Amino acid sequence: ECDVILLTDMKVERSPLIDTTAQIETFLNHAMRVYARGGTSLVPCNIDGVFFDLMENWEGLLKARQHPPIPIYVVSPIASEVCNAVFGPQWLCESKIAKICAGEPSFLHTKMLEEGQLKILPHVSPALLKALEEPCIIFMSDPSFRLGEAAGVLAQLEAKNSGNAVIGIDPQISLAHALAPYQPLPSIEVIHAPIDMRLSCNEANTLLVECLPQHLIVPACFTLKQLKEDQSVRYLHELIASRPVTSTNILHTLEPILVVKQHKKNVDAIMDPELAAQTTLTLIDKSAAALLQTQIELSQDQCILRPVNTSDVGRANKRLCIREVSNVLLGELNQNQLIQILENEYGAVHTQYQDDTLVLSFQDSVVTYSVHENRTSIASTDEGVRQRICQLIVAQLCVLPY
Repeated sequence: ECDVILLTDMKVERSPLIDTTAQIETFLNHAMRVYARGGTSLVPCNIDGVFFDLMENWEGLLKARQHPPIPIYVVSPIASEVCNAVFGPQWLCESKIAKICAGEPSFLHTKMLEEGQLKILPHVSPALLKALEEPCIIFMSDPSFRLGEAAGVLAQLEAKNSGNAVIGIDPQISLAHALAPYQPLPSIEVIHAPIDMRLSCNEANTLLVECLPQHLIVPACFTLKQLKEDQSVRYLHELIASRPVTSTNILHTLEPILVVKQHKKNVDAIMDPELAAQTTLTLIDKSAAALLQTQIELSQDQCILRPVNTSDVGRANKRLCIREVSNVLLGELNQNQLIQILENEYGAVHTQYQDDTLVLSFQDSVVTYSVHENRTSIASTDEGVRQRICQLIVAQLCVLPY
C-alpha cells in the first residue's frame, strides 16, 4: 500500500473503443497503404518507446503478410545511442527477459539493424536523398518541423510528387500547425494517426486497485464524462471499499474570468453659474470633486452643465460619497450549465421553481437564484463547497471594476 497517488497526464481520448493497440494498427495500415502506391512516409517523432513498439509490430505485420522487407531510415543525432542502449531486465516484460536469458536480442530493432532493414543516420546525407528515389519509411526526431532537418526532407518529397505522405503520431503535436509554414503541399498526403502511450482512465483505475493508495489526487476533468460510455477515473472509495469518501482529493481548474476595463474620457465643460452656486465640493487628495444632478448641453464647440428642476428629480445630493474600489458583476447565469456541473461534482441536485426563483438543493447546500432580481444566494454547512459554487457562478459572469 502507498500513501498517495497523484494522477495528472493521461489519455485525452476517452472512448473505450480506442486503445494503444488500435492506434498502432492504424499507423501500420497507413504506412503500408502509402508504400503500396509507391510513396514514402515521413514520420516526425521522438525516438523513444513508441518507436520501439512500432518496429516490433511492423516486423510482425510483414511476417504475417509474407511481405519482403521495406527500407526504414531513422534520422536523429541520438538514434544510435538510443537503439544500442542496454535495458535492465527489471524494466522489461517476461517475454523479453526470456530472450535475454537465452542470449538473444530483447528487441527486434537490433535484428533489423544487423540485417540492414533499419538504417540509422545522424543527419540528412546524400545517401538518404538517393534512397528517396525508392519507396521507404523515414523517422525523424523533429515532430514540430522547427528544430531539425525534417523540413528539408519534406521539400524533397514534395518535389518528387509521387504519392508521398507525412504521418503524425505525436498526440501532443498538431500536424496542421506544424506544417502551416510549408503550405501548400498539394502532392503530400497529411495523415494524423496519434499513438498515445499514456494511461487511459480505465488503466488508471486498475493501477489504483493494485497499489491500494490511502489517498488519491486527481484533476476533476478526468473524473467527468461527456458521454455515458466514456472512461473516467473513479473515486477511491468506489474502487477500494475500506477507503473513506474523503480519500479522493479533486483538483479544480478555475474558468478564466473576463475583466472588462471601461474606457474613460475626460471632457472639459462649462458650469452654469446657478449650478455652481448649488454645488458642494469635496476635497480628495488635494483635488476637488462633486456629485451633480445636471442637464448636459452639447454643441459642436462646447459642453455646458445646466441646473435641473430638483422638484422633478427629488432632493439633490450635497456631498460626494467616497468609497473603496469594488467590482460589479454583469451577465446572465446559465442555469442548465450550473446544474450540470453541480451534478457532476456533488451528485443529484433537487431543482425547484418558485415563481421567478430557482432553488437548487444538494447534500447540505442550497443555492437560490432570483431571475427577476438577478441575484444569487448560497448557503452551505461546508465553506469549501460554498466557495466552489461561488467560483462556478462568477466564472459565467463579467467582472467590471467599479
